[in-house]
Amino acid sequence: MGRFTRLAVRSPRWGMGRWIILLTVLGGPLCAMAASDPVAHHWHHPNAGRIPDAAQKSDGHAEVCRACHEVQWSNWSGSRHANAFSPGLLAALLERSRQGVDACLRCHAPLVEQREALHRQDPFFEWQDQAAWPQRLADGIACPICHQRQGRLITPRSTSEKSTASDQELTIHRQRQPSEWLSQSHFCAACHQADPQQKRTIGDGEPLLHNTFSEWRKSPFAARGLHCQGCHMPKRHHLFRGIHDPAMTRSGVTVCMDVTHPEKVVLTLRSTRVGHMFPTYATPRIVLLGTRLDSASHPLDPAPQRWVIQRRMRWSQGGWHPWRDTRLAPGATASLEVPWQRAGVLASSINLQIRVEPDHLYTTHIHPRRLVESADPTVRKLLQRAIGEGEANNYTLWAQTAHRNRVDDQITRSPPMWHPNTREHNPLDHIPIPPVGDTTCP
Repeated sequence: MGRFTRLAVRSPRWGMGRWIILLTVLGGPLCAMAASDPVAHHWHHPNAGRIPDAAQKSDGHAEVCRACHEVQWSNWSGSRHANAFSPGLLAALLERSRQGVDACLRCHAPLVEQREALHRQDPFFEWQDQAAWPQRLADGIACPICHQRQGRLITPRSTSEKSTASDQELTIHRQRQPSEWLSQSHFCAACHQADPQQKRTIGDGEPLLHNTFSEWRKSPFAARGLHCQGCHMPKRHHLFRGIHDPAMTRSGVTVCMDVTHPEKVVLTLRSTRVGHMFPTYATPRIVLLGTRLDSASHPLDPAPQRWVIQRRMRWSQGGWHPWRDTRLAPGATASLEVPWQRAGVLASSINLQIRVEPDHLYTTHIHPRRLVESADPTVRKLLQRAIGEGEANNYTLWAQTAHRNRVDDQITRSPPMWHPNTREHNPLDHIPIPPVGDTTCP
């Protein structure tokens, strides 16, 4: 009997809320899809299998693919997919039943081989040492999960396309199966869209907790034929960039600071190239901050003025329910107005910032509460690591300061400062994506 079964009775009372979040994603629309759907068939009981005519070590590890696909491996290794089997996930798995574990692995480590690797571990395996995790699990969402089934290579490349593969690659991938849906949003929905039949996860008549695929289908980008892969895998680069990446976030929004009003400064953030709600999940939080400063650049108010962009949820009556939803649909705008004068005190300058906290729900609510409730030392250390990693992912996307000259009352502004990582090549620059909404600033 493995550790997961034995620890099931120790699941914390509040843990159900934690796992409903995961199950909405991981249950996915797999069961709801028709059996004839090739995408549903692909995600049903995923098994990589050994690659025929290849070396015995060619059993689906990402490192094996790296030998011929160094560029793709390098892109993937720094992605969120490569870290899908994370300390925070494992901390929750250790206190779940085997059935609960398998439900979560459906998206975080989908291969049958990965599930077997997890359940084979000794109950006293030192999970605290991430470097010692079985390689299959450490790979997270690796190459064979999308590209390999029963020894066949699944590829978006048409068989009529000229191949640049080496002789070694062609030997390993003798059985190739071109599939157009590998480049379509429908393929991503298996893990990025909740199952509408899971009524226990959300109240009747309320939007699904994870609704990314449906959000995209309703967007102008779907009407233009731009799929998920077009932005998150541009030119088939396996970067899988999202809100954790400052450059990716910047590429999807337009930020303006308006100083033309004599009484106030207005910060505006518009979702202009995001193909779904911004942000799409309840996990991240984006905060627009405005701080009034005196002549010595000291804050004049007890706390900055702010506007939060987030889907806030609360757990009640056996399900997660929306509390407040201020996310932005494609083309929508969020604004923050900061007055120069408040309570008779005139500011010398106003500093505006946009903070992004990709893992806010976990680092401030879920993990800390489970840390208090869990008595397992391994689980506690994993949660502490998860909180630290989540907090390290926070960043200031943009900042700019407006200055008021007390002599002639003229208002000037400093150059805007973007997160250093956004100075690199914009990941969407080469894609002809007409923006939704106005991208000009006053």
